[in-house]
Amino acid sequence: MKTGKNIFPLIPLRDIFVFPNTNTTFKVGRDISKKAIDAVMDSENRELVVVLQKERMNEIPDPENIYRAGTICSIIQIVESSEDIYHVFLEGKKRVRIKNAEWHKNGYIEAETGHFKTTNKKSIEIPKLRKILDSSLNDYFYGKQVPADILQNILSIKDDEKFLDLVTAGFFEMQSEEAQKILETADLEERFRKMVSFIKLQMELKDLEDTIE
Repeated sequence: MKTGKNIFPLIPLRDIFVFPNTNTTFKVGRDISKKAIDAVMDSENRELVVVLQKERMNEIPDPENIYRAGTICSIIQIVESSEDIYHVFLEGKKRVRIKNAEWHKNGYIEAETGHFKTTNKKSIEIPKLRKILDSSLNDYFYGKQVPADILQNILSIKDDEKFLDLVTAGFFEMQSEEAQKILETADLEERFRKMVSFIKLQMELKDLEDTIE
């Protein structure tokens, strides 16, 4: 693969997801992922791209077995355990398209990335959807062990895209494939609609659990 500023080592993800505007900690044990991390540790910004793989049970996924949208991340900290596991603390920076991915000679996947353009940011429907989301979050987490100041700090974020990234990544035990659908949706209004639908389902399940109890 050609070299350039849009070429990054890639970590294929299985059970987790990483969104822009969020910080994430997870364990890395696969050689292909550790080699990708090693490749950027001496660079100035220590950036790589993380992307969900399509078949979670595949220990060594082929480059074509990953989704075509991911997140550029900066490595904040790494702690290596005695079990040869990396504990990695990442900061999600921005969405990117995966234009091409192939094996690097050093045994990790390398990706050429392209610009991910979020569309429909000025939709008149977004304030309405956000209002529904705000109300649903307050209702869902009422009485739960979520510090009120943390929730209110997120609800007060003015940037709609950043707000939605934080809500999607931070509050619910969402399946990776479902999170991927939101991550790769370019239309911001449609992204909001998907999250509103997800939270409505969570509210219905919560009401059912309360009824059973």
